[in-house]
Amino acid sequence: MGSSLGVPFIFLIGDMLSIRNQKKADVKVFLMSNILSNLADDDSMIEKCSLKIKHATLARHQSLERVALLQPLSGKHLNSENYRLILEKFYGFFSPLEVLINRFEIVIHLPDYPMRRKSTVLLSDIDYLNKERDTHPSIPLCTDLPNVESLETAFGCLYVMEGSTLGGRFIYKAIEETLAFKQGHGASFFFGYGAETGAKWKLFQQALDQICSGGNDDSTIAAANETFFKFQNWLNTNGG
Repeated sequence: MGSSLGVPFIFLIGDMLSIRNQKKADVKVFLMSNILSNLADDDSMIEKCSLKIKHATLARHQSLERVALLQPLSGKHLNSENYRLILEKFYGFFSPLEVLINRFEIVIHLPDYPMRRKSTVLLSDIDYLNKERDTHPSIPLCTDLPNVESLETAFGCLYVMEGSTLGGRFIYKAIEETLAFKQGHGASFFFGYGAETGAKWKLFQQALDQICSGGNDDSTIAAANETFFKFQNWLNTNGG
């Protein structure tokens, strides 16, 4: 049984018995010191990686969102040609990055990871658009990728990739209204997980926090920032 402060109740009783002959003022000081010491060691007092990484990557994230190529996704000036180019650029970065990430046992920590892979869905959307145009051009792939050298850095990259689903419902609405593409018909990537998007994101955050438990999150945050930076560079390049 534990106390309301998270300190084992039996330890508090032991402390009080050992100091029963001290003055009341001394007892209060002793107990408060004991409680604060236990709280300081409590893992719940350590800021979770899913919060730290959000703040630490904010500048890179905002910079990426200002890339000119992505602006039509708001609905203004969106057409099938610039939409297709956006999909191809996402695929060109995510597909080779997933190859690097897949070297690690992601599924142990994120069991539904196979369902989260982005390149397959992106390619299905691109194929749908190309069938309408009756063309099947090759898609350039990015070679300047983040350094994925561990499970921790892999999750840093996944933070960026999974985060791309969060604003998807707003982008999907613009695509549907402007281009009439729908889930399974050219707009599956930005549809994301649909009604499950919020729940899927929470599951990813939990896995991220587990990977970085104990405050070992520097490499994960660095990998996320590098992914934002190199993704932005890729989106700004013409061609491959």
